[in-house]
Formats: sequence, structure tokens, C-alpha cells
Amino acid sequence: MTSLQLIDHPQTNRWHNTISWGDIVSFDLPSRTILPETKKSTISPWLILDRNTNVGEEFVTMAPGSTECTLPHKAEALLVSGQDRIRAAGLSCPTLFDCEHAMIVSVKHHGFVLTKNSSPIIGHLIGDDRHRLNSIRARLDAFADIAKERRAELGRRQQGIHTAPTHMVSQDYEPGARRMKSRGAKF
Repeated sequence: MTSLQLIDHPQTNRWHNTISWGDIVSFDLPSRTILPETKKSTISPWLILDRNTNVGEEFVTMAPGSTECTLPHKAEALLVSGQDRIRAAGLSCPTLFDCEHAMIVSVKHHGFVLTKNSSPIIGHLIGDDRHRLNSIRARLDAFADIAKERRAELGRRQQGIHTAPTHMVSQDYEPGARRMKSRGAKF
């Protein structure tokens, strides 16, 4: 958890234009506006992984943070530690962000909790943490591309459309022929 001074007023539009990957935001899940009877606060830090526009609407992909820090044992986990890094991220203690369990929400989602500066952005990653996040983002993008290609290939197979193999094999290729020729075999 972070120690945030929360302000209950309608969200302003200014922060929507500046939010980007590497920012840390305060987010309430489930949103208090959806479940007002929820007594326990679930406000926690979330790491912005990406920002996208879809049909004119702005969305962010964010990863949840936890103060129950064990050493990151997954390639998609990012541990923010060290006083300078914790302070720059707007956190109060070391926090582990699990990028594998990210979610996509609209920047207009009511779960964003505004702080005293009228923005849910509480800080940002610096130094090696930012570089590590960029590596994680690249890996997640590669996995998404691979999954997209597999789905497309499956769709083509179901429609009876086969694509050419990515490698070409000579028509007169015979397995083991090179090895046999080197031993003096004639073809």
C-alpha cells in the first residue's frame, strides 16, 4: 500500500494527456464507485505498461503492485527497491509489480484515485528499473505477436488455407545423402 492523501472530487482531464509507460498510479480495484458498500480500501499502486488508442478512446495497460515482496522469480516481475527508486516511484516501501497479470482499462475508469495534485500518477520508474520494464514490455509484445500468429495460422488451417513453409527444402534432398556421399556412395 502507499500512503496517499486522497481527494474525492470529479476527475480532471489534465493527467489523461501525460500518463505513459513507467508511471505508477493509484488505483482502486474494485472501484469504490461500483461497490460503495466495500469498507476495506483496495487502493494500491499499479505500473503503467503501455498506452493505446482504440476507436478514439484512450486505454492503459497496467500491472498490479504488491508490498509482499519476495524476490522476483518470474521474468515478468519487477521489484522496485532502493530509497531513491522508491521515492521517485511515489511508494513508501519496496513493491513488486507482476506484469504477467496486467489489465487494460480506459483512462476514464473511475478506479483511478486522484491524489492532492488532482492526478492518480504518484511517481515513475527511474534508471535500471525503467530499462528493466522496457525489456519486460518487449518480451510481452513478442509473446503477443507469437500468439497472434498462432491464432492466424489456426484460422487459416480451419479454412483449409495452408501457407508455404518458412524454409525451403531442395526437391532432390534425401536425408543422410551428404553423409553417404562423403563415404563414397554413388547415387
